[in-house]
Amino acid sequence: MKVFRFILLAVFFSASSLSFAQPGRAYWGIDITTGKTSYSQELVLLHGDKLNKSSSAVTLMLGYQWGNNIVIEANSTGAGSINLFNLADTQSLYETKALIGYAFNLSEHIRLVPMAGMSSWAYDSEDELLLHPGKEDVQQQDGKDVTYKVNMIIPMKKHIQLNFSVSHTGREYGNANSAGLGVKYTF
Repeated sequence: MKVFRFILLAVFFSASSLSFAQPGRAYWGIDITTGKTSYSQELVLLHGDKLNKSSSAVTLMLGYQWGNNIVIEANSTGAGSINLFNLADTQSLYETKALIGYAFNLSEHIRLVPMAGMSSWAYDSEDELLLHPGKEDVQQQDGKDVTYKVNMIIPMKKHIQLNFSVSHTGREYGNANSAGLGVKYTF
């Protein structure tokens, strides 16, 4: 893990120092994602079927692409279950990612951007009160893990791009995979 962090920092600093002479463009965007988490065996044995294995989320992103196609991106994701009157189990995930990648121009109108980086996340789970009277079972976990993401970008207008994304984060409680569709605005 320390070697990966060192390589990531070395690539980032060398790419950014070489890239400052070349003009680039900043972007911000939003993705609507759907994801699936495969939980570790001990969590499944402990909690059974009440683990919500799929969810939807909103991801906000901010990034920069230099003229030599090196890309850095920071994004933040929030996912959770809606729970009116505390009648169902609630789960929520907040995740922030720092990524670096390279944009490959597959054609004049399609770019593929594989990225790798670090993810910092927090997961909360709470039992509902209706069927579980008494003390609530509240679980909180957080961590930092390696994450991977691939964007496929299709320009729509001068500053607007359509963004398809898939990502993978290996967390201590299981693997999280997601796919998203969104819009980016470049400036």
